[in-house]
Amino acid sequence: MNEQIQEILENNLKNKQLIDLLASSVNAEVYIAQSDKTMASYGLFNLGGLSAISDNLSNLSKSLNDVDAKLSDILEVLDNG
Repeated sequence: MNEQIQEILENNLKNKQLIDLLASSVNAEVYIAQSDKTMASYGLFNLGGLSAISDNLSNLSKSLNDVDAKLSDILEVLDNG
């Protein structure tokens, strides 16, 4: 069970880092949009910025679901123990 808990903690750290990365990406786009809407649009659509944000959100969602499932498994073991 300690290995499972360690894995959950590591996954949560990765999730936090991904959330921080996503927040930075969005903040960068907002900053660019405030000064140059054309450049912001180009970055989002032509350079794949929006696609990258979408992919990262999808990966984050999957990872959060995996962590939730692992926590549920641990809680079930504790309840039955």
